[in-house]
Amino acid sequence: MEKASRTNGLAQQREPTLALLSFKPSRIHSGSSRDSPVPKLKIKMLTYIEVHIYYTLPVIFLALLLYRPFYTKSDTFKLVFLSTVALVTASPWDNYIVYHKAWWYCPNCVLFVIGYVPIEEYMFFVIMTVMTTIFTGMVMRWDLPTLHLKIKSPLQSTLIRYVPIAGFASAAVWGWFNAIPKTQTFYGGCILWYTMPVLGLLWWGAGNYIVSRFVPFAISIIVPTIYLCWVDIVALRAGTWHINEATSTGIFVIDVLPLEEFGFFFLVNCVLVFACCAIDKTDAIMNTFPQIVISCKYHKPQDVSNLPQMEYFAVLVRAFAITESNLPQDPINDLVTSLHVLSEASKSFNTASAVFSPNIRQDLGILYAFCRVTDDMADNAETHEKRREALAIIRRFVDELFSTASSKKPPTKLQDPTLPPRINWPYYASKLPAESLAAFRAISRIAHYMPSGPFYELIAGYQWDLDATVVKNENDLLKYSTYVASSVGELCVCVMMYKSGMGNWNGSEPRNEWVIERAREMGQVLQLVNISRDIITDSTTLGRCYVPLTYFSSADKDYASLTRERKPLSVGEDQLRGFAIRMLYLADNMSKSASEGIAYLPAEVQRGAKAAAEVYQGIGAVVRRTSGYQQRARMSMTGRAWIAFKCLYGSTDRVKVRSESKIRKTLVTGKGMIGKHA
Repeated sequence: MEKASRTNGLAQQREPTLALLSFKPSRIHSGSSRDSPVPKLKIKMLTYIEVHIYYTLPVIFLALLLYRPFYTKSDTFKLVFLSTVALVTASPWDNYIVYHKAWWYCPNCVLFVIGYVPIEEYMFFVIMTVMTTIFTGMVMRWDLPTLHLKIKSPLQSTLIRYVPIAGFASAAVWGWFNAIPKTQTFYGGCILWYTMPVLGLLWWGAGNYIVSRFVPFAISIIVPTIYLCWVDIVALRAGTWHINEATSTGIFVIDVLPLEEFGFFFLVNCVLVFACCAIDKTDAIMNTFPQIVISCKYHKPQDVSNLPQMEYFAVLVRAFAITESNLPQDPINDLVTSLHVLSEASKSFNTASAVFSPNIRQDLGILYAFCRVTDDMADNAETHEKRREALAIIRRFVDELFSTASSKKPPTKLQDPTLPPRINWPYYASKLPAESLAAFRAISRIAHYMPSGPFYELIAGYQWDLDATVVKNENDLLKYSTYVASSVGELCVCVMMYKSGMGNWNGSEPRNEWVIERAREMGQVLQLVNISRDIITDSTTLGRCYVPLTYFSSADKDYASLTRERKPLSVGEDQLRGFAIRMLYLADNMSKSASEGIAYLPAEVQRGAKAAAEVYQGIGAVVRRTSGYQQRARMSMTGRAWIAFKCLYGSTDRVKVRSESKIRKTLVTGKGMIGKHA
């Protein structure tokens, strides 16, 4: 930094002129000297609205365009709430500092003035808020907020929460007592007393969360700050506005950028990013620990998306005030374990689910992890008897999960309050490995908005495999796919609808049965792709064959090669590929109808649902273009990312965006919707 005496230096202790103007204005803003000459500098002038047109609004447009596929109702809340707060609080503050001549503007460079501040400055309050909020969302959305509620120790959590507040409070006090008009500390002092109390409050509510996400947090602050400082330099050079050296330190960070201007952009961006983190933290608590923060007048578990508006704000405040050290850590640990299971087992899911909002992605991860561990339990036991025992455990758990009977024993103080007490958890702890128990515990916390039927269908699919039921024809193939995949498709829709605030789709409330049928059909499509890819894997690892007997030219011999002998290549690669192509053709015939249901999902999940489906269907394309039959066809990470990108940013012809009000009007039960849209 350098300390310099700019135009109208401090030695004379007189009010500065509009030194950077290249013309003599028709009127002089209060704070400039009428007697001071205005030098004729050859600098291109910029009006304040031109600064927005050339430098801020295009960035906003680009950011919104890039962020559009990921935009959710939570983002709307952030933008509306933070913009409103910015406008309400910054307007009197800015009028105050302009009145006391901390900065002023070129009178001929603004459209009109409200109070002491140009209308473009009020626009800037909102523009800066939108810019930083959207950029923060783009940077921080890739990791689940709930994972960052985990603490190392209560003492560390307490120290992180309270110690920095002393620094914020000290800076605020210093700013308050040094914000004296007509002194060099006025502008800087005003910035400190304006921002520091807010930062202290936000840190109190979200300090631990911010520390755990420090890298994306820092990026979210630094990048907008650098850009806005550059815009400020352009405007200062062009004479759009000027900083009064009599009310600032005269220290310049770079070029004509005063320390106070840099401090303003940096600290206000800190406020905005702190606020975004605080909202993300509260949202994660409200969705992961509803039993803790939602009023007990709701006698069943609730999701914040479905609460009345006033209750939502009450819950928001309660969640903000909760410190992480007071939260049960088991739900977070179970989520971590569930996501680890998926990271090892399903790369396609990890890619596809990344496009959904964190709350939907979190519950989809829990659902898929439960399906994964139960499938492994039913498949990987050493003996047939142990597999039967594992299936009995799964069935018992589902029975207890959806039992309407209340627990005879009251929950103990040590019991996790987020777990349904009607389930005999000590029994499952004695029977299940750690990963499976974590998945069981995780699914029990969200099952209240899911129907029981699909879970029993999953069990029927596991029973099919346990009994080594033969797939005789395509009807059997589709029946098996219904058990193991249509069930999951229905549950996924329940997650998307409930977490988007569209109500409980477990059957207790009206729901669109036609959309459910399309989701179940999509489950069949994706299962057919999966079976087409895994003919060799199913044969060599499990001794199973899901290829219909009607496909074989020599059914007895070839079926035995795939099952008892586990020698799939003896059937011949060309014939294996032919089996796969026929099943993919069957999937293609169903795919168009299945995809039509996407248009009836909430707008914020439509592109994500399309991307998830097409990323998985892309495996079928790999099978088709591979000569012979690859043992386990896989898409490259680049290929999965490219398909997701095209779905997110490509044409929306196949995804008709429907408003939520129209979707709600279609929430009818029975066959009405099926008849209407069939």
